[in-house]
Amino acid sequence: MSQIVNTALTCPITGELFRDPVMADDGHTYDRKAITRWLRENKTSPITREHIELATLRTNYTVKRLVDNYRIENKLPLPVDDEEEERMSVKSVESSINNFSHFSENEEITIINRNYFDNMQEDRTGDSTLLDILSDDINTFVLHPAPLGDTIRCRIVRTKNSPFQRLEYYMHVERNNGRKIFILTARCPRFRVKYQISTNKTDIGKLKSNNIGDTHFTLSAYDQKLASIAYVSIFFRETNIFGFNGPRKMTVSLQTATIDREDEHWSNILQLHNKTPVWNEESASHVLRFHGRVTQASVKNFQLIGNDYPDHIFLQFGRVGSHTFTCDYKYPLCALQAFGIALSSLHDKLGCE
Repeated sequence: MSQIVNTALTCPITGELFRDPVMADDGHTYDRKAITRWLRENKTSPITREHIELATLRTNYTVKRLVDNYRIENKLPLPVDDEEEERMSVKSVESSINNFSHFSENEEITIINRNYFDNMQEDRTGDSTLLDILSDDINTFVLHPAPLGDTIRCRIVRTKNSPFQRLEYYMHVERNNGRKIFILTARCPRFRVKYQISTNKTDIGKLKSNNIGDTHFTLSAYDQKLASIAYVSIFFRETNIFGFNGPRKMTVSLQTATIDREDEHWSNILQLHNKTPVWNEESASHVLRFHGRVTQASVKNFQLIGNDYPDHIFLQFGRVGSHTFTCDYKYPLCALQAFGIALSSLHDKLGCE
C-alpha cells in the first residue's frame, strides 16, 4: 500500500518529495533542479504563468526542515549534494532503510542516515548558503539544522559584572571575512537556573534545570509548534565519587522528528555523548584536539560524538578567553540547540566541576 504524502512536501513539477526546495517570485516552492530545468525552456511560472528569473530563487528552509523530518520519521534516505551523489553507489530504498537503527518504544536510539556519515565528504567550514538568510530571517536560521557537510562556527560571549547580577550570554556566527553576526542571547537571573533565549526580536526558547544539583537540563521552544525542533535533554554526571579531579560525563538526547504529545513518547531521538579527553603528562591535564578553535583548558570544554560515529564531532565547545567561547555545530543540530547545550555546560554544577 503506497503512502500518502502531504502535497506541501512535494514539488508541483515532479510530484516527488523535495530534495532542495526553493521559493520563486510567484510565491510557490519548487525543487531546485526541477524549476531550473523548467526555466531553461520557459521563463514563466508553471503555476501562475507569471515571469520568473532563475537568479531570484532562494532556499525555503522551513519546507526543507519539514521534509527532512518526514524522511527521518518514515526511515527514508536523506538527500545528499550533487558531488557526493555522483561518487556514491546507487542503492535501493530497502538498503537505505536498513541503514537506520531500529528501536522499541523504550529505547533511546540514534536515527541518522548512515549513507551520509559513512560516505561523508570533507567538512566544509566556509560560509554556508544557510548564512545567506541571516540578514532576512534570524528566527528561521536559528531553528534550521546546519547543512549537510557544513560546520557553522559561532562565538559566545558572557557578561558577568558582579556575583549578584544576572548572567547574559550572546551568540554570534563567525563569517570567513571576520565579520560576526548576532543571532541569540540568553539571560539568567542569579541563583536561578532558567535561561530565557531570544533573537533580537523574539523570545524563542528556554533552558532550565530539572534537579537540585543542576545536572539535568531541558531545552524547549516557547512555541509548541516548534517542540519537535528544539527539544533537547542534557545530563551531566561526576567522574568519581567526589566529583572532581577528572573530566565530567555528558549525554545529550535531541528530537529529530516528532513527539507524540498524547503519551509523551519520543519517536526519533539522536543520542550523543562527550568525547573522552586524553590525559597529557606534559600539561598534566585532560586534553582534546580542537584544531585551534579552543585555546584555554577548562572542564567546560567538550566535543559531542554519536555512539555509532566516534570520529564524527557533531558539536564542539570551548574557552578562548575569560568570558569568551567558541561553539561549532553540524547537522542535524540547529543554532538554538547548540546554544542551549553550550549554556548547560557553562552553568556551574554541584559535584561536576
